[in-house]
Amino acid sequence: HGWLPEEGKERCVVASDTGELLLIENNELRATIPASPEGVSIDCIIPYSRGIILAGEGGLIWAYEASSNELSPYRRQQDPICSANREMDVMQLEPATIASLAINQTEDVLYYIDRNNQLLKVNIVLDGTDIESTKSDYVHGPFHAEEITGLDVCLREQLIVTCSKSYICIWNYAEMKFEIAHKCPVGEEASAVAFHPSGFHILAAVGDKIQMMNVLSSSIKEYNNIPMKQCREIRFSHGGHMFAAANGSTGSQIFNFYTAESPHNMTLKGHQGKVRCVDWFEDDMGLADCGQDGFALFYDLIKQKEDNVRYIDWDFSRKGVKFTGLCNIPGRPSEALVVGNDRKVWVTPNANNACDTRYSLSQVQMHASGKAFFAGVSEEGHPGAV
Repeated sequence: HGWLPEEGKERCVVASDTGELLLIENNELRATIPASPEGVSIDCIIPYSRGIILAGEGGLIWAYEASSNELSPYRRQQDPICSANREMDVMQLEPATIASLAINQTEDVLYYIDRNNQLLKVNIVLDGTDIESTKSDYVHGPFHAEEITGLDVCLREQLIVTCSKSYICIWNYAEMKFEIAHKCPVGEEASAVAFHPSGFHILAAVGDKIQMMNVLSSSIKEYNNIPMKQCREIRFSHGGHMFAAANGSTGSQIFNFYTAESPHNMTLKGHQGKVRCVDWFEDDMGLADCGQDGFALFYDLIKQKEDNVRYIDWDFSRKGVKFTGLCNIPGRPSEALVVGNDRKVWVTPNANNACDTRYSLSQVQMHASGKAFFAGVSEEGHPGAV
């Protein structure tokens, strides 16, 4: 429904799930509005100086102008605007129900949000004259329509890469704009992504493989792939010559980025549950990871290559806790911050050194100076926060 700003009267327009429009005045049914968009569910109604604008199912928008005829208090102005008719449709999303509308003060631009999580705008003419184009345009750029399953920041460029089940996207965070989108093959979902430090390559866990991709000026192209099922975490070393990938069982593998090879002694073992997070040491000579079994483990690549063992003395564990995030502390080898579902931030290897946060945390990242860290909240029933 939508309330109408008229002095001395309490008037509102009510829409049914079948598209019927009813005018209510002083708590009584005044009229049924003709030319209602019957058969289409209406989800939002807003007033403007000459009438009302309504939108809903299928991404359709209608404008109605008020009239002095009591039997027909509003008449439809023009053909409906379809949100699927866009200037730039890089995401190729199906038309979705419009969830919210807003109009600017001069009443020539209409902003709206649809159920695909897209924020769009369209130029409109509400005085009855024709408009040259009714194509919608993104306010900032297309957003993911699904849950974001992976994110990474490029070290040398002002870019980040994100992935959802269907799309891999690159964004420029300095200019706050969208750059490139890549659609995953039908039936294959992206679950993790990593940005090469140079900004020219990305890795993406899609389906049952890791795709190695080049970032071009206007597209992302796959040039190689590595078979790996249920990969949920990928992380480049700081130099970009190696990367670690957490497989679907209980370990991680180290790969040479340039040859896509993983020696047999570069499979990191020790966890009894799935690995959730990986973080490289500052010098790229090793890494730490944590898993759902409540263990945080540390590996030295030389020790791993020669003896196929890890730093057992550095192991950190908490019984009954599922660790979800980890980051190494700059300048302090063998020390890391670990978070999980116990609502604490642990500083390894001291089992008594913990900070109570009152919320379950999913991720943690340390500032390069080592003087501050940031954690993501994953408490059920609470909004996501940092």
